[in-house]
Amino acid sequence: MIVNLKPIYDSALKGDLTYFEKFKTQIQQELGHRNNKSVTIVADCADNLFQNQYIDQSELVESW
Repeated sequence: MIVNLKPIYDSALKGDLTYFEKFKTQIQQELGHRNNKSVTIVADCADNLFQNQYIDQSELVESW
């Protein structure tokens, strides 16, 4: 499943977790169809952190 996390990130910065709740529901529904109940989420948050001038945090994420 490919999800654009940018709207979730942007709304969370404003204190609005509506997109996050929708994403959470989407993941829970997907997991309901699987025998394996684990999920790996890969996001390009380092780029968003860098663009918003969170340089130290961006470097930390990139080092992971």
